[in-house]
Amino acid sequence: MAEPDVPWSQYDQAYKQIHERLTEILAQLSTICDESKYLPVRLSNGSVFYDAELGKSADAWSITATSSGNNTIKTPSTGKKLRAKLIDVWNDGSTDETVYLRFGSAGAGRFKKTLATKTGFALNLVGCNWEGAADEPLIINLSTAGTVDVTVMGEEV
Repeated sequence: MAEPDVPWSQYDQAYKQIHERLTEILAQLSTICDESKYLPVRLSNGSVFYDAELGKSADAWSITATSSGNNTIKTPSTGKKLRAKLIDVWNDGSTDETVYLRFGSAGAGRFKKTLATKTGFALNLVGCNWEGAADEPLIINLSTAGTVDVTVMGEEV
């Protein structure tokens, strides 16, 4: 199969469309599951996603991070900790951005990536139990001020 000719000036649009289509496909596939076996999880766009491995619901936490340094995605309720199951990060800015996630303002940086403009990544952490300590917020750190959209599916435990 021959690759379609896409002008360089349109690659960001093509990647965004691919990302959106893959998100739609995930939502469609997840609704095929036998609903009696799983607790439903709603994505921010209202579609249903199922955590088949754990059988527990998850909440969507979304922000648009714009400041250089730490940007809080979610702070847990007092005495609770956060567990991340799925992470989606998209650089919607006009310059490359180096990002990483951490629990707490000085916690170890994880999943460090340098994202070209109009690109991103998604991580499936179902079953990994990546979580912070009690009362630690989940943070995304940006190398410079920019526009980075972040959605994390997770739970308070």
